[in-house]
Amino acid sequence: VKGTNKFYYKDAYILCLDNFGKLYSEWFKLLFDSPKIQEYIHRGAMATTVAQLTIEKTKAMIIPLPPLAEQQRIVAKLEKLLPLCDGLVEE
Repeated sequence: VKGTNKFYYKDAYILCLDNFGKLYSEWFKLLFDSPKIQEYIHRGAMATTVAQLTIEKTKAMIIPLPPLAEQQRIVAKLEKLLPLCDGLVEE
């Protein structure tokens, strides 16, 4: 949650993940925003109003973990390319 966004905490639908220094937070955010991870989170959530990433689903996730420097290079490249993609619109 960015500092400028309002944040509301209700019940227990928040997972706190410890970062032991091997994850670049911007890379982790891009990873979790990716279509594959979003699909994983939403899969099987049809019976609920909001898709939930449970502790069990989180433990079962296989997350690619490139070295920290590579994570930073990936983020830098995507920060250049994603704005170009945003300008493309299918008609």
